Amino acid sequence: MPIRTKKNLRAYKTRKEKKKEIHVDQIYRNLWTKKYWLNTILKDFNVVEYKERNNKNSISGLDELMVVIKKVNSI
Repeated sequence: MPIRTKKNLRAYKTRKEKKKEIHVDQIYRNLWTKKYWLNTILKDFNVVEYKERNNKNSISGLDELMVVIKKVNSI
């Protein structure tokens, strides 16, 4: 998932307008920090591994958070 970095904000052409974030293409994106993803959004999941990747050589060139979630067997 893309994460909130200066590079990603520039790539998505995000800017502040009054107290709101505006995306030039008018598509809303959840550009949250790695900490917010792990401690808030994914807090109820069994995250066994994660890695922040700077994809400067990929097609998108975006910074991403890769997450491995372990499935818990239910009875």
